[in-house]
Amino acid sequence: MTDPSKFNIDQMDNDQLASILMAGMDSAMNPVAVLTLDRRFIFCNRAWKTFHDLDPDTEMAGKNLDEIINEIIEPIILEGMETIWKEKRYQKKFFVPCSEKWIVVDAILLDNLEPPIMVIILMDITSSIKDSDDRLKSHFMSNPVPMFMWRREGPEMVLRDFNEAGIKLTDGRICEHLGIFASEFHKDKPEIIAEINRCYEEKLSIQREVELKNVAAGAAWHFDVKYVYLAPDVVMVHTEDITDRVTALKELEKYKEHLEELVKQRTMQIEEVNEKLRSEIGERKLTEAALRESEERYRSVSELTSDYTYSGVVYRDGSMKREWVAGAFASITGYSPDEINRVLGRLEIIHPEDRDIMLEQRQSYFSGNKRVEEFRLIHKDGSIVWALLYGLPGEKTEDGGIRVIGAVKNITERKIAGLELERRNRELRVLKQIGEIFRAENDMVEVFRQILDLIHDESRIKNMGVWGPDQNRGGFSLMLTKNIPDELISPVNHLESDNEYVALLVKAGRVVVFEDVIEDYGPFNKKIKKELKISKTMAMPVKASGELRAIFIMGIPSNMELPTGKSDFFNMVGNQVGVEIERVELLKARSEYQKQLRKLAENRLRANEDVRREVAHDLHDVIGQAVAGINTEAKVFEQTLSSDDVKTIEWTGHIRGELKKLIKETRRAAYSLHPPMLEDLGLIPTLKWYINRIVKSEGFEIELIATG
Repeated sequence: MTDPSKFNIDQMDNDQLASILMAGMDSAMNPVAVLTLDRRFIFCNRAWKTFHDLDPDTEMAGKNLDEIINEIIEPIILEGMETIWKEKRYQKKFFVPCSEKWIVVDAILLDNLEPPIMVIILMDITSSIKDSDDRLKSHFMSNPVPMFMWRREGPEMVLRDFNEAGIKLTDGRICEHLGIFASEFHKDKPEIIAEINRCYEEKLSIQREVELKNVAAGAAWHFDVKYVYLAPDVVMVHTEDITDRVTALKELEKYKEHLEELVKQRTMQIEEVNEKLRSEIGERKLTEAALRESEERYRSVSELTSDYTYSGVVYRDGSMKREWVAGAFASITGYSPDEINRVLGRLEIIHPEDRDIMLEQRQSYFSGNKRVEEFRLIHKDGSIVWALLYGLPGEKTEDGGIRVIGAVKNITERKIAGLELERRNRELRVLKQIGEIFRAENDMVEVFRQILDLIHDESRIKNMGVWGPDQNRGGFSLMLTKNIPDELISPVNHLESDNEYVALLVKAGRVVVFEDVIEDYGPFNKKIKKELKISKTMAMPVKASGELRAIFIMGIPSNMELPTGKSDFFNMVGNQVGVEIERVELLKARSEYQKQLRKLAENRLRANEDVRREVAHDLHDVIGQAVAGINTEAKVFEQTLSSDDVKTIEWTGHIRGELKKLIKETRRAAYSLHPPMLEDLGLIPTLKWYINRIVKSEGFEIELIATG
């Protein structure tokens, strides 16, 4: 074996170098071809032949590159040669649709050899691009910024993808436009179409802020839009909603201008005051007195209004240090001016359920967010005051806090009105449910059971019972209970009509809390209250048609206060139950009346049918038979006449003809009143017979269709 240290490439001729080079390239994994400058093959390796579907033993030396025309070679022939001559190298990436592969063509001109040659190398980068696409797709879909992918297809840019943030931004409407042309999607915004095309054609990134207005809604949105070109044919559009930021900047700018104006005005005032002080020292006391008077007047006016403003420094731990306060803080909270420094900014005057909201709001100031929150203040006398807080963060302080300006508005009356409206809607919903229960159930015990469940859901009262009129014993007997043991309620499962509590309830005619009107409630009732842990007993009467139809008795838990006006709700429930009972009874009475009417109608029809049957019988069996007998006698008489007595024979024949007509009409009338086959064959055969024999004989065409 030759020692590599003795291998001298300078002593080798071109044929030896070419042999070594071709031997190395023939075993290369990538397709490689060596050509002359007139594009004739000097050499190509096995990978090249395999890539172009050529037989491995095919001899390519001397053949022209133009003979292998495909999606890879054709661009080299058409556009690559000029680049190779100028720059000594040509590189380009291609997508081969038939094999769905990405190929990089690298053509190198070696003009330092004699003669010069051109080397073409094909590299398959499909897996690399796929991995890159997968990473890009994952980043694309998970990106919190709305993104839309436009791809050049022919002369148009086409919407081909979007991420979850894009779907959320458009409320899902973008899903309906997948595959739409940019010229169609943005037909009313030509500047957007132009920017997408410019980004693609010039292969650059474009960023600008866009304002969209909804004139009808009186609203505007601001977006930070970035157009990014991604080779080879994609424009990615990033659309970030910066409305809040732009709005905040505008408000801060306005606030800054306002502060600058205030500073300017204040500076002018100070200069004027200084000038006056320099010129007239004697007027200083008068100015100070006027200032104190003005400040006192402003404080007095502020205390008469329903709003107050403040400035303070908020810290990371949620605490706040007051700087100044102006307005009606004293009238809203009940704290005097001397107490303001102690309570303002402290969470103790915030309702416990709203303190987390206040802490969250104060933390949000450090992110530059302005907040509007509803919360409850605890008045000095213990009452609740609903307030609306507007908070605007300012600059950060040296001690790690942030300065905040706030305005508080008393919204107690509005909030109470809203709660009252909500209560009314809830009561209407309960009344509607009571009506639905009565319409769905016929068993009164089940109806009352569902009403007890409804009362429990609405009021959180869990111990209840219902007593109803007892037709056998008189008075009222227990119908059902909810959450009351049988052994505890059994001693009072029947109430006499003259019972003290029943009499009181009948007299009042409305909801009664027995403890409020009866001093001695009785040892047994006290035992029930103790066992069930209830503080008071409330009874709800149900009246219908002027009579007491049911008594609902409910135990108010010891840990629950009956809200003011709640008895009105139970009165309304009792009245509604009574109305529904009356409605059910009226419907039942109407149903019975309709049954009686139907029975009377059936009796009337039956009587009519009996009369028709008797008349038909008389016509057929009495009158019909008599006329038939007369006709027979006339025939016998006719046979006794002499053939010479022509007139008598004609007269007798005429009489017999009239008698036959009379027999036919008599039978027809009898069958019309009550056909005999109606009882023998049924309705349908009788109708067919009647149509064929009676109706059609009068010249009418009738078709009978029977189903079932």
